[in-house]
Amino acid sequence: MRYLKAVLPVLLLITASCGHLHIKPEGKDALTPEESYRLGAIYESQGEQDLAMREYLSAADRGHAAAHFAMANIHIKKAEYKEAESELLKAIETDPSKGAFYNNIGWVYMETGRLDKAEDAVNKALRSDPAENPAYLDTLGLIQMKSGRFSEAEKTLSRAASLAGAGGGEGLAEIYGHLIGLYRKTGEDGKAASIEDKIKALKRAAP
Repeated sequence: MRYLKAVLPVLLLITASCGHLHIKPEGKDALTPEESYRLGAIYESQGEQDLAMREYLSAADRGHAAAHFAMANIHIKKAEYKEAESELLKAIETDPSKGAFYNNIGWVYMETGRLDKAEDAVNKALRSDPAENPAYLDTLGLIQMKSGRFSEAEKTLSRAASLAGAGGGEGLAEIYGHLIGLYRKTGEDGKAASIEDKIKALKRAAP
């Protein structure tokens, strides 16, 4: 799942943030929740998941919704869906306005076979944003495919691909991969091959 990102653009702060964190030697809450969250993101970007989780937990315990979201994403990557669901529910309770929270809990519901709940959650994600988000449509298309609604899934995934391509292509290859999976399920090998050619073209065009 490509769209497992923290809500805030923290990674741009990797080289500069540490000078602004004002770390104090005493007190477990020496950092503000936002500073702990940013530090957690830095640790996560460096592959230090245990340290990242420690900082995210510090922020989450003090009401930082995105920290719950970030912890959930780490759990999803490990297929720890029960833990991910718990953190996402806390994120939603803390800030019910973020579409990404609903999209990712929809993914968790999908992975654990609760397709009706998954679709409801992703539809909430779509309603929460003023513009269609290709990430949310990609999740919805996968849910529709798993539900056996192949025609709907094709339309939804094709729309996701169109929007992702118009936005510069981020995530487009993964959406194409989901379309290939759909066409393999429906026996439309010609369409699958056509999408595979598009993926090859993307790779050739990559810098």
